[in-house]
Amino acid sequence: MNDVRYYRDLLVDGARIEAFRRAIRAVVREGDLVLEVGAGLGTYSFFAAAAGAGRVWAVDGDPVIHIASTIAAANGFDERIEFVRGWIPDIGIPEPADVIIFEDFPTNLLDATTLRLLRCLHQDYAADGVRVVPQRARIFVAPVRALNASRKAMSFAPLADEQKFGIDWRESRVYAANTPCSVQLKAKSLAAPPAPIGDLWLDRPPDPTVLDGEASWRFDNDEVLYGLAWWFDLEVAAGEWVSNRPGKRTVWGQLLLPLDPPLRVKAGDPVSATIGRERDGDGAPAWFSWRVTTGGVVIRGHEFASVPASLGDFVSANPQFVPVLTKEANRERLILQLCAGEMSVGEIAEKLRQEDSRLSESRALRHVIRTLKGRIHDG
Repeated sequence: MNDVRYYRDLLVDGARIEAFRRAIRAVVREGDLVLEVGAGLGTYSFFAAAAGAGRVWAVDGDPVIHIASTIAAANGFDERIEFVRGWIPDIGIPEPADVIIFEDFPTNLLDATTLRLLRCLHQDYAADGVRVVPQRARIFVAPVRALNASRKAMSFAPLADEQKFGIDWRESRVYAANTPCSVQLKAKSLAAPPAPIGDLWLDRPPDPTVLDGEASWRFDNDEVLYGLAWWFDLEVAAGEWVSNRPGKRTVWGQLLLPLDPPLRVKAGDPVSATIGRERDGDGAPAWFSWRVTTGGVVIRGHEFASVPASLGDFVSANPQFVPVLTKEANRERLILQLCAGEMSVGEIAEKLRQEDSRLSESRALRHVIRTLKGRIHDG
């Protein structure tokens, strides 16, 4: 991400950052090699250096890492922190890390990309007995009533009549009703206390099966449930938790799994919920699925049903499919092939024009710059 305001906004959450500072101070030992992945402005790398780390490797794939380097120099940390722009596992460090810091979790905690990254960190970058910040995530789920729930989360509800502007919109509703939404819910949006699903330990390659679980509640009053809130809290060090529950505005937010139609619950009736994740070939988590039952009524949701796709989109995922690049992809292929350390950006753009005479000089140059963004070695 190139918007520095985003990273500055993260500094506003003082409680989260102070909790991480205390955790880093407790975990880092004198002379440790520390690796921070997703360093941003370098906040946690600075804390690690201040805690006595002998060397800190601060890694981020975005250009913000250059600003972090400038901040380090201004604060006297530059001699012990090495700032690297790149993506794990494309970069290397000279020896395994004693401490790994990683906070860049998505709202769903563990998608396929994050799982594979964490696996790679443990397999290729971690010393024996590596210490990690945070240490684990605890997963919760709770039913959500409409009161104070995010309008974005209830994206299917405003079209209850489905006939706005004289057009029938019902065909779009099934997509919205199966779309997990990243939200910031208020505490009173919860219709019942949260139920724990499981703990994801981060001091080892993560086990994605803990993302699946069941929960049940019983209500004293009639309720109308519009979804399930799913979130995680982080134990950054032993006994030191950063809460992400509704009512706490955090960088991660909560995930809302919609129920459509909304589920009407009678006082005294039990409500049960089952939440699961599909698995990719390597076991990485993929689509969310959820089911809520009460009084013989069952409401189901599945993230796969939220994805508009053509037959071609599914065919392209078949290992037997023979792909043909689009015209735009062929341009990118040519540009990348020409980046062999022999031609300037302008020369590459001119070569691109020779291949496609319809491109103007300025448009060819824009193609080159866009394709190279984030892909070139700047050392």
